[in-house]
Amino acid sequence: MAESNMERCGQAAWLLGLLGAGIWMPVVSWALLMAGDVTGGIVGTGWFGACMGMAWFLAPWRNKTTPLWKPLLLCFGSILGGAVFFTVRYRLYEVGGRHFLWCMLALTAMFLPAFLVGKKTWSQLFPRSSTNEEE
Repeated sequence: MAESNMERCGQAAWLLGLLGAGIWMPVVSWALLMAGDVTGGIVGTGWFGACMGMAWFLAPWRNKTTPLWKPLLLCFGSILGGAVFFTVRYRLYEVGGRHFLWCMLALTAMFLPAFLVGKKTWSQLFPRSSTNEEE
């Protein structure tokens, strides 16, 4: 199974992009652990691990005919779920008022890639690598 450099770059972009979108979770979790909140720290770290596991399991090169918006929506949705967890657990909505709502609205911009790729699949983005596998 020969992979092209472009396909390897696409794989790296998928994994590193989702890692970058969710890197705040372990940072916040470890800060909570240092502050003495063991439950929040463990749940946040576990949630981050689950998000990264989901990113690997739902990787588009493993499911070449699945439209890209489906795994993107699931992965970003789990990251957004982590944001909601921290918001509700620490009652951050009480502190910010309307400012908080605008911040949450800005988070919805991370779903934009799921809508931009539409129904494209991995095999449409990297057609040569799909034919190499069949030979």
